[in-house]
Amino acid sequence: MPNPKARQLEALVARDLQFLAEAEHVFRQIKWATRDRATCLMMVLVARWMLNKRRIPGTIFLGVRRDPAKPGLHAHAWMQSAIGVVGHEEVGSFAIVERFPNVQ
Repeated sequence: MPNPKARQLEALVARDLQFLAEAEHVFRQIKWATRDRATCLMMVLVARWMLNKRRIPGTIFLGVRRDPAKPGLHAHAWMQSAIGVVGHEEVGSFAIVERFPNVQ
């Protein structure tokens, strides 16, 4: 018997992969229009809103890492959902400080 959760995920992915590609384009446009003043946290909050409108669950992550070339910590925010990761620049190198799953 097929796993209904896996089938549900396949349907979600098939339906929303195009949305994820369009969202990435929208985020690039926002960064360009704001002359790169839009922060990763701002972008992730927009992504959360967009995914919530489509009832796609996701989790916001806040993380930090040390950059050997610069003193102090570098902070980053990203969102992971069933259809991918938004704000995914090198997320594997960040230590997760907090996560915020959405509650539907």
